[in-house]
Amino acid sequence: MPPSRPDNLDLRRIARLLGPVDRSAPVGVLGSTPEFRDLLCELGFTRIHVLDRSTDFFESMSQQRIHKNQEDFVVGDWLATLPMLTDTFAALLSDLTSGNIPYGERRRFYLLVAAALRHGGLFIDKNLTNANGLLPIGAIKRKYRDAPPNLQIANYFSCEAIFCSELLLEQGVLDTSYVYGRLTELLEGARFARLISAAQLITPRQCFWYYGRPWEQLAEDYCPTMSLHRKYVLARSQPYWRRAYQYVWIREA
Repeated sequence: MPPSRPDNLDLRRIARLLGPVDRSAPVGVLGSTPEFRDLLCELGFTRIHVLDRSTDFFESMSQQRIHKNQEDFVVGDWLATLPMLTDTFAALLSDLTSGNIPYGERRRFYLLVAAALRHGGLFIDKNLTNANGLLPIGAIKRKYRDAPPNLQIANYFSCEAIFCSELLLEQGVLDTSYVYGRLTELLEGARFARLISAAQLITPRQCFWYYGRPWEQLAEDYCPTMSLHRKYVLARSQPYWRRAYQYVWIREA
């Protein structure tokens, strides 16, 4: 569920940005995000590439799609497949992909993204930076202590307690099994127990992402050779408001 997947506002912005792009030009999606794939189909693009290392995940996300158009599935780790696609794409779409990239590989990854674009190509990327600071556990406890554990609340709790809390600093990465263990220790009572259980339907245990280092340590490796065209704030009602942004980068040369 949004904001961990694209919402209507994200998609409308992308559609507007892609308005001038030649529909016969190659475009790509980092990952198997079904909303992006349907949008590119509906916009009339005919050469759509989906880059994912997991065939199973690609097929699973394909079942969530509206359309069944032809796509070029590029299977493999992005660090291995992007070098084979130099000067290819008029646009690349990405939704919260940075957490999949080891810190030491971030700069190389974004250099490869830039190289895969044509001159003037767009990289449209939603990125969770937590640049404005992580949430204290006390603030999360106050916010959710009376909240009903329905799916929307569980989704928002997952976003804030798992991906935006100060617990990320304890390991410098996001190990969901570890974070759920700490939340169980720190948030007592039947209501929080139910909320933590419901959150695991959205963000399971035994998952791992590279979130947890301060953004000021990572920012210089983010698209260092591209020009920032726009930076959009997400909807204020979302838990990633002022924590994640939709960036539009251009390969100038």
